[in-house]
Amino acid sequence: MEYPDTWSSPVKYAIEIPVIAEKIPNIVLTKSVDKTSLNKGDIVEFRIVVENTGNGTAYNITLDEKLPQGFTRAAGSSFPPAIQEELKAGGSLEILFALKAVESGSYNIEPTTVKYGSNIARSNSFSINVLDEKMEKSNLTTVISLDKNNIFIGESVKATVKITNNGNISAESILIEGQIPKGMEVTEGDLRQVYKKIEPGESEEYSASLKAVEAGNYSIKLKTIYSDDSTGFSSNSDTINITEKEKNYLYILIPTIIIIVGIVLFIMKRHKEYKF
Repeated sequence: MEYPDTWSSPVKYAIEIPVIAEKIPNIVLTKSVDKTSLNKGDIVEFRIVVENTGNGTAYNITLDEKLPQGFTRAAGSSFPPAIQEELKAGGSLEILFALKAVESGSYNIEPTTVKYGSNIARSNSFSINVLDEKMEKSNLTTVISLDKNNIFIGESVKATVKITNNGNISAESILIEGQIPKGMEVTEGDLRQVYKKIEPGESEEYSASLKAVEAGNYSIKLKTIYSDDSTGFSSNSDTINITEKEKNYLYILIPTIIIIVGIVLFIMKRHKEYKF
């Protein structure tokens, strides 16, 4: 076959059709509660976090949450919880609901199940312990605060004592007493106090001033006795460091030098007078 010299041979090109990556959703569930130990009649709040860590949208999402044994729906909370039908790649949502404990015991909270398309995702599981009865008891704490820790002999420190009831009923017949540190004496107020009652969540406070009379390291120690603790418990303040003031000999030395110089000058002057 003949053809003009200006013609060239055909060139073959390989054409590759790019493969489109398949977009696949991946649902991850995390389940938690605000407390794992509670009393009968208490409310526990559940939190479920749903995350799509895949690169595709999850469609037709349904959630399966079983009511645990020993619990019932809490007033004002919806159960079973609802979930939206779609969740885009990288998206997340939070589901909240509350249950009331109606029976005491230890309960295993089963995983939450989410179905999307032909896939299934499950959350973690955990246990909740429900106590039979709520213990009614007062619980006092005594804290001793100092306005300063380092003083000289003759100086005073102010101690403030605060008693707080952290229990759930009132504390009664409260006595706070203690011995005065060996190297100190009370100049104002009294470390010993008596209170008839302190309600739950409330505090009582008093103060006393102590004067340092002897060098050393001392601590204020008090004992608190009340209706729910007849034995009592001890509370200590921070250490009080008492030192003796250094004597300033300059107050003596300077006048002495002035007197000596005066005497020397007087003698020298008299000596010159006798010489003439």
